[in-house]
Amino acid sequence: MRLMELERRKLGKTQSEIGEIAGVDPSYICRAERHGMVYDKHLERIAAALGWKRNPKELLEEVR
Repeated sequence: MRLMELERRKLGKTQSEIGEIAGVDPSYICRAERHGMVYDKHLERIAAALGWKRNPKELLEEVR
């Protein structure tokens, strides 16, 4: 699991909800969470949608 998914779940939000807030397709959230593949401009929007204040790239780190 990536930190992005963990943070999204802590907020009780679905991939669709975060995608809508960030202005990206929910399938993009899925790919980011599963594979860590995301453009920087989208990562910044996703981080903002999650309320993430630290470096957005940290959201792509694997967590246990």
